[in-house]
Amino acid sequence: MTRETDDSNGRVLDASELDITEDERVRKLEDGRFVVSTDGPPVVPELESTDVSESASRETASIEDARRQISASLAEASVDYGLEAELLAEGRQAHTRVETDDVVEGFDRLVEWYANAVGARTPQEDTLGILLVESEASISYPASALTALAASHGLSADDSIAELVAACREAGGVQLESDSQQ
Repeated sequence: MTRETDDSNGRVLDASELDITEDERVRKLEDGRFVVSTDGPPVVPELESTDVSESASRETASIEDARRQISASLAEASVDYGLEAELLAEGRQAHTRVETDDVVEGFDRLVEWYANAVGARTPQEDTLGILLVESEASISYPASALTALAASHGLSADDSIAELVAACREAGGVQLESDSQQ
């Protein structure tokens, strides 16, 4: 099959020829969105801006109402630490509420809940490890955690770092335990 080419079609277009907004068959909806018709001006139902702004205003008000209710509820809990969180992760929703007088317990319950919610098919300790390693947060561990790690693999200060690395690799990773878990 052969096609005849018109020399005017093979030329480089300038910017004014690429602007579709001046074409009567094009209607701009918003930044980057257009309706294009093949036969005359497009027919697009008008959106009443007051409906959109009223809807957005109602949504903002309901979010603020929910925040106030949660704040009031946590204040009534008579604990030192309280939080309520809602999460959407890969189409699944999760919710938690933590009320405690122990700051560490509150943190534990929050991060364990989060790890279970986002890593549904991965063991919690693996998910937490991945999240901590991949995050940009710097974490300082006490030297006792490293000493406990070596001891949990039957190693002491006399053993080499290579032996510690080999033991951790053989165990499938590093698990730093808190002083209370030792």
